[in-house]
Amino acid sequence: MKVKQIEIAGYLNHSWFYSILVIFSWGIVPALAKTSNLPGGYSTFWVSLFSAVSVLLIMLVKGYLSQFRATKYYRPFILLSIFWPLINSLAFFSVIKASNGSMTTLLNYLWPLFALLFLTRKMRIPPIGIILALFGFLGIALSLFLDGSLKLVFGPLIFGFAIPITQAYFNVATTDDNVYPTKYAWLLTFVGALVTTIGSAIYIMIFENGKFFIDVPIATFIPLAIIGLVGNTIGFYSFLRAGQLSKEPSEKVWFILLMFLIPFAQVFFLVITRVESNISPARFIGIVIVAISFLAFKLWEKRNMKISKIT
Repeated sequence: MKVKQIEIAGYLNHSWFYSILVIFSWGIVPALAKTSNLPGGYSTFWVSLFSAVSVLLIMLVKGYLSQFRATKYYRPFILLSIFWPLINSLAFFSVIKASNGSMTTLLNYLWPLFALLFLTRKMRIPPIGIILALFGFLGIALSLFLDGSLKLVFGPLIFGFAIPITQAYFNVATTDDNVYPTKYAWLLTFVGALVTTIGSAIYIMIFENGKFFIDVPIATFIPLAIIGLVGNTIGFYSFLRAGQLSKEPSEKVWFILLMFLIPFAQVFFLVITRVESNISPARFIGIVIVAISFLAFKLWEKRNMKISKIT
């Protein structure tokens, strides 16, 4: 029993474990969001509210409420949360409404490239990492292009760059353990959810006629509650932890490459939930390209280790 507890505790200290949780928790979001089909600000508000309440309950159970006294850690995080997830979420839904989901996916997965570029000022990222990240992004772009679903709309395309830039900035900023210690990850997750709830409420009052309650069946709230619990609570926390734990350049590259699997996880859940059944086989070309990126980086790591042993 103790051995199993030690093994589980060991997993909790690895970036890849949280990366897999991110792939799963963000992978199911489109399938759930499609079943609700509600306005962007409205969806963001209720998803974030469900998330804030669930994180607060987790903190209560784990005895973390005393962490609210550590104001020096969460005060700067309030400003950071305005960029991501608030602006990111509102830009994401706005671009979907003004254009299409495929263009939003393409824009969204520019963030790993921006993150690596931002990180070059903090750590020595191997050039092959940037090349393979670009390769992974091209895999997604090629899948969408061959699928015939990619349609670029100039206005939303320009505005949509807020999506990857804010997420990349968040990932790089939270890498600094001195500013955002890993032990406060749940506290920071709550702050992010609360800021997004308040921000989206203001957005609804300005742009969506202040309608917090729409005449829809109560069952419509179930997907929003699941997205709040799984996509925002588990996903946000796991994304934060994965970024914090990937401290070395090679760990950061692995984290970035794993994130390219999320769009394909989303396609997988759309199919198995039968929300969408007409998925082009071209989508799976991207999986092959991302898999080649994994293999190439693993071979580069092995070669690099042999060279370092010789020298």
